[in-house]
Amino acid sequence: CYEKLRDFCTSYLAGIIEKDGPETIHHILSLKKTSPGLQKIFLTLILQGQQDGEFSTEKTPEQLCDFLLACYRGAGYDWYRKDGKVNVSDLIWEHISYPLDHFRTVR
Repeated sequence: CYEKLRDFCTSYLAGIIEKDGPETIHHILSLKKTSPGLQKIFLTLILQGQQDGEFSTEKTPEQLCDFLLACYRGAGYDWYRKDGKVNVSDLIWEHISYPLDHFRTVR
């Protein structure tokens, strides 16, 4: 699940930011609640990873999901502040890898 989350974030989510640019960032930051579709994907992969012993159960899937979503929003905001002049995929991974690595039990 670690690799699936990595690939989803660095390919699919990065592609959305690159394609739609500032509009996506404004949308992400203005949401009072996260997109249910994105949250469902994160939760499904986290839960599967916990059930498979790949992720710690120290935190609930919802808590881990919140960490990842906050990191995603932060990466998008950083990309926006840098006028899109950095690789968004690398930036997302830089932000999201910290909570994923922290709660990963299999290395």
